[in-house]
Amino acid sequence: MIVNIALFPLVGIGQEIPTGLRQGMPYREARELIFNSGWQIDYERPRVRELFGLTSRMVNELGYDEFGDCSGTGRGFCGASFIGLDGRRLGIATDNNQGDPRLYHWTLSSQESCLLGQLEQELPSGLYQGMPYSEAREFILNSGWQFDYKHPTRIRELGGLIGRMVSELNYHEFGDCSGTGRGFCGASFFNVYSGRLNITTVNNQQNPLLYDWSLSPNEKCR
Repeated sequence: MIVNIALFPLVGIGQEIPTGLRQGMPYREARELIFNSGWQIDYERPRVRELFGLTSRMVNELGYDEFGDCSGTGRGFCGASFIGLDGRRLGIATDNNQGDPRLYHWTLSSQESCLLGQLEQELPSGLYQGMPYSEAREFILNSGWQFDYKHPTRIRELGGLIGRMVSELNYHEFGDCSGTGRGFCGASFFNVYSGRLNITTVNNQQNPLLYDWSLSPNEKCR
């Protein structure tokens, strides 16, 4: 696929995406990385007029003015927004907000994000077939990819191989496993440019091993 860079303003690729972000890291550390990369609090983001509950805690107690709202149910996610000099917005979601907030997801919100993803997304280096999945996962996460929580609300109902992958091994990125043959299991990750990294593992009854991996565009970008 050929992408003509001239179609996009240079400012669209000028703002550096923070490096070093990793799911589950303390938000206070992620916030420092974001600020050090030149992003600013998005004060223009709509916010609930009367702050209460978790939103009030994030803004008034912890001093995180970038947060606009928090969910009142489920895992109690909170959402924040930063803006770059090029006008792009970096959306942040955190969980564990009753205690020490943790980075859950981060996304790039702009008209160019999907097309820029064709230029920016890269496969994590160091992957090879047959390597322990636990090691492959570290390479993937340390390269800035984020895993999808495939079963956030019904983990207890999962059985068989998929139950083992998600409940026992805490690999929430896995969506399904084959009940026959070699018992393949499938997982997916996404990056800030909306790219998708698809993973297949084998030997899942014992020590999961990396079988294959591939890149695909996000459905939202098609």
